[in-house]
Amino acid sequence: MSRSSSGVPRSSRRREIGVLRVPMLAGWLFADLFLVLFIVAFSSQPSVPAAKPTSTPTPTVTHSASPSPSPSQLGLEPTPVNAVIMVSPAAVDNPATRTAAVRELFAGLNGWLRDHHLLGRSAGFVVIFATSVAGASDPLDEAVHVAQTIVLPDLKNQDSATFGSASGEGLWGGGSGDFFHFQIFFFTK
Repeated sequence: MSRSSSGVPRSSRRREIGVLRVPMLAGWLFADLFLVLFIVAFSSQPSVPAAKPTSTPTPTVTHSASPSPSPSQLGLEPTPVNAVIMVSPAAVDNPATRTAAVRELFAGLNGWLRDHHLLGRSAGFVVIFATSVAGASDPLDEAVHVAQTIVLPDLKNQDSATFGSASGEGLWGGGSGDFFHFQIFFFTK
């Protein structure tokens, strides 16, 4: 009998390998049987029949003088209209000058819309940029506050035909200057 370098006879080493092979082959056999059972179970499921109509529609002929218009989808114009109105955000923020400043702001905006033949159109979204409010403890935050909580709600109330159904946002529009910048997205015609 020949011996390996480890001193174990070669025949007993083959027997050990054969013993290790049986569980491995049993695992593959189990996996194959499981796959066959899965395929059999899956293929034995009944197919869902197509739905049958409950009644047959009868065609009717109607005559109309003119074809009915197809409904158009309402969307926003892809590019905004930009209007810059020279009114100080600090004047709008100051309770003593707020009424006059807001009146001047909306008169300027309506004049701008009239000059550009945009009166009568309905806005879907408005972005209002306000420059920094001079003299405020936080000029940036105060500019956002003026645009978002003072100008935007007043705009929707004052000109409900144009801005009544519009959503909007008030933002800081930069540090220099005394103006409001309106970006108006009108609904498509």
